[in-house]
Amino acid sequence: MAKVKNHNNEHTTKNKKGKLKHYPNNIKENVRENMEKEYNPIEALLDPDNNDPIIMFQGDKEILLDQVAVIPMDDCIYAMLYPLGEEDDFEQEREPLVFEIVDEGDKAVLNLVKDRDIIECVFIEYDRIADEMDD
Repeated sequence: MAKVKNHNNEHTTKNKKGKLKHYPNNIKENVRENMEKEYNPIEALLDPDNNDPIIMFQGDKEILLDQVAVIPMDDCIYAMLYPLGEEDDFEQEREPLVFEIVDEGDKAVLNLVKDRDIIECVFIEYDRIADEMDD
């Protein structure tokens, strides 16, 4: 997925299949409004009617992430999220990040997956599901 610049007050992203998604430049304000209404990123990810980006925090810095897919696999649930921030916000090549949705007692959290084998398996499963949907 790659970010495409345009001049229509929008952020545009392109996924691996070449499909474009457009977001208004004020998307952070829109998501913040939802956060004030007891916004929960896990609930937002699991809501089939919600396609809004997810806001997470890295220290005091907000990171805006586009929802790519939620992948159930091997008794776990993974979320593929694409960073929508500036290029220099991320040390690695801009591709979807993989998070595991983990139950931590009284709440669920998103943990960034760093194991390359798991990440590769999630991408393979995503491609398999996307290919099935295209058929």
